[in-house]
Amino acid sequence: MLQILVNVCLLDFRKINFDHSLIRQSRSSRKAVLCVVMESIRTTRQCSLSVHAGIRGEAMRFHFMDEQNPKGRDKAIVFPAHTTIAFSVFELFIYLDGAFGE
Repeated sequence: MLQILVNVCLLDFRKINFDHSLIRQSRSSRKAVLCVVMESIRTTRQCSLSVHAGIRGEAMRFHFMDEQNPKGRDKAIVFPAHTTIAFSVFELFIYLDGAFGE
């Protein structure tokens, strides 16, 4: 993920600087979408997300690692400490005059 300071992209009066390399790169692709990350969820220590295959179907569990390995048909994804596992964003729409909004 590319992280930049918002004020680096902005000019006076809250206009986007079209000469910024990130803006030039996104404008060259018709499918590119600029988003602002509003919040994120990060792990504070190693943990895992496991899928348990049982008699009644599959169930997802999120738990901290206790040095246990999944057995049988169980599957797990291990997340190291300080890993971003989710985030919320909103799309940034840039108008032809450089103004922007949601």
